[in-house]
Amino acid sequence: EAVPVSLELVTDRSRIGTIADYTAVEKYGVRRPGGDRSAENLSELVELHTAGHLELPIHLAAPLEDAAAAHAAVETGHVRGKVVLTTD
Repeated sequence: EAVPVSLELVTDRSRIGTIADYTAVEKYGVRRPGGDRSAENLSELVELHTAGHLELPIHLAAPLEDAAAAHAAVETGHVRGKVVLTTD
């Protein structure tokens, strides 16, 4: 119900986003954060990675049993990069 209210208040629909109501994306033409997950985009990412043009910095790699500590690190808001949990 937040999207229809936002539509009454904001004239530029591209400035409205939703993470809860995915039907509103098509129905009202609002944005959905998180990008477009498609095979075409995945292929482009694979090409960039293969060519060495895609950098995914890892801030922390921790064993699965340290998941609580890894989550606490993310919650600080000071993580610059990905936090990866390992299983070996």
